Amino acid sequence: MDDYVRDVFNGEAGKRDAVSLASYHWPMVVVHTIWTLQLLVSTALLAKTLTSLQKKLDRFGSFGMKKSVCDLLDDANNDYTCSQLIAGVVFGFIGTILFFVDTFVYTTTVAR
Repeated sequence: MDDYVRDVFNGEAGKRDAVSLASYHWPMVVVHTIWTLQLLVSTALLAKTLTSLQKKLDRFGSFGMKKSVCDLLDDANNDYTCSQLIAGVVFGFIGTILFFVDTFVYTTTVAR
């Protein structure tokens, strides 16, 4: 039987591997932090796009009838609407929060 397999069955493999894997924890913390920031920035850009599409403007000289691009998309009965963009923004912020919590838990686990 291989020494590693024997250590796994005896419960000592984690102790032996902890020393060799300790150097990989902090780079992963940095990568998780960068990914969290990228997700936050991309979701913020989606939110900015959504707010600019929802802004009511006087289009086509409609004599005081202001419509947003979202209203025009809803009136056109296309397959794409602003509700899909709203869902993307909502789930983007939820994903950012969950990924931040995951990064925080991972960081505090590594710090022990």
